[in-house]
Amino acid sequence: EGLEGQGEPRSRALPVDLMPDSLFRRAKTLREAATALRETHRNLSLLNSRKQQVRLSYRLTVIMVQRLVSTALPIPLGPLSLRSGSSSSCLWASELLYAQQKDMCQLLASVGQHLATAMAAIR
Repeated sequence: EGLEGQGEPRSRALPVDLMPDSLFRRAKTLREAATALRETHRNLSLLNSRKQQVRLSYRLTVIMVQRLVSTALPIPLGPLSLRSGSSSSCLWASELLYAQQKDMCQLLASVGQHLATAMAAIR
């Protein structure tokens, strides 16, 4: 065909779900909270890898993290509330395995890095 060399196959791009269902409902269990964190992390990573194709990707990142923190993840109860015996209503007071703690901390740190990068780019 007159072309020199091998053509590179096109990679299949995964779609970015900007607002997954897990971001629209409050997590009632640790599994739901971890799912919301994991989906947000996945979508932020996809969005970051396609920032040239997606307009306003940094603003979308801020909106996604804001939705995660304000809607999906419940606010932890304070130490006085936990001492008074209402720890059964706080999902963050439940027992976690070390692997679960590590996974959630890594996801939170990564989401925080995405947010910091997006905030620095917006300014």
